[in-house]
Amino acid sequence: MKLKNRCLVLGVLGTLLLPVGVSAEIRPQPTKKQEISPVAVNIITPKKVNPVVLEVQRGEIVDQAIGDVDGDGNDEDVLLMGNKVVNGSHFMGNLYVVIKDRKNGQVKGYIRPVDCGGYDSFLTLTDVTGNGVANVLITSLTGGSGGIVDCRILDFSEGKAEEIFTRENNIGIACLGKYLPQYKAELTFPVSGKTIVLDLPGEKDMYRYLNVYDDDGQVKDSGVRPYIQNLCSVAALDIDNDGTSEVLTSQRVVGATNFDTLGYVRTIWKYMAGSWQVKRTNFYTDLYSPHIYKQEADIIGAGGYLITKQYVEINGSRIKYPHFSKMGTGLQQWQLNGQIDAFVKKILKEAGGDGNIELNYEVKYAGKKYTSVLFTGIATAHNRTTSIMQAFNFNMNTGRSIELETLVGKSSKFWGIVTQESMKQGHPLTKKDVQGYYYDGGALVLLHDGKEELALAQSMVLPYLKRNKIGEIF
Repeated sequence: MKLKNRCLVLGVLGTLLLPVGVSAEIRPQPTKKQEISPVAVNIITPKKVNPVVLEVQRGEIVDQAIGDVDGDGNDEDVLLMGNKVVNGSHFMGNLYVVIKDRKNGQVKGYIRPVDCGGYDSFLTLTDVTGNGVANVLITSLTGGSGGIVDCRILDFSEGKAEEIFTRENNIGIACLGKYLPQYKAELTFPVSGKTIVLDLPGEKDMYRYLNVYDDDGQVKDSGVRPYIQNLCSVAALDIDNDGTSEVLTSQRVVGATNFDTLGYVRTIWKYMAGSWQVKRTNFYTDLYSPHIYKQEADIIGAGGYLITKQYVEINGSRIKYPHFSKMGTGLQQWQLNGQIDAFVKKILKEAGGDGNIELNYEVKYAGKKYTSVLFTGIATAHNRTTSIMQAFNFNMNTGRSIELETLVGKSSKFWGIVTQESMKQGHPLTKKDVQGYYYDGGALVLLHDGKEELALAQSMVLPYLKRNKIGEIF
């Protein structure tokens, strides 16, 4: 499989929460956070976008999704279209969305958000307005070292197309920064009026070299100030289990240079009365817990599909899960991602409001027609901790999960090998005992009772894998 660098991330949670109304001086530590505002604040009134003339729109399909986005009770094909700005580049400009009737192909609606474009753009459908109809989310990387993303949210309900999360909303919340004597920074958030003070994480020599401080640690009049960037991550998830998704955003606070990261601001937004309201905002000195989450390359499967890492932090839970795109048809992609989304939501719901989840995943195999993904993690709820292990095996032709029998056939000889090898380990397995599996190119691993029970070497199972019914060449 081929790897590709990418910096889109969706945050995970820190560990320290400061009481509301308390300013504090802190030393940067992994995953520390300070609560800035727990109250609803009206930020930006959404803007409507004028309809565009569909006939002048040309381009290629960037991503597809399937769902009822206009509220008529029937699923539509949702197409994200765009044009390459420069030949040979993956940057797609002039992005626009078309919804079509799945039965007759008739165009039912279309909209082009203002100045929307980027790299590896993808769609997500979820209800953020609370009217029971799915909204369309567009997420794109903008490129550059800052890791900025561009997110738009569209509403096709009530017979009109409207952009409710606009380019202006991508600015996020404001932050006013200044340097204090002895290598400290003061950050003030107008949305709540709260101020925090923190020690600068960079080398003191760098700040002196950039004329921010003199040799005695006093602030010089250089005009350099800490500042906050636009959104670097966006995710939509129903946090409070009311049936409507909140929007989770992250912003990077930058010091003397773009490489001088002071911390991250994470905000939970709720769409209420036609505008975006802040439910909670926290400041973290690190975006991720270093021992759990690392910035890794996305994966391109042998079939050309892209597996993008998604990160979400919610009320003490840290979740990492994959998003599949560029699979060829919207139906395949939508069915596959829908299974993963349903699994993540189920885990969160079972944990409840007081529970914590640590969830990670690994792509075990990314072939042309077969992909295997293993989720592992820990769930803590009601003073009880349980392990999580769930494998997904997908037919990339259909986007559906496949049973083990589809991969290895119905041969009794295969199950004879399973019985023989498992007895050597003192835990005999039968067909009924196997609750899941994954294949990593070197072994076929069978799961039982939430753990890896038996690993069969490739040499044992390859004759059976070659008989698979999905057309994968092992």
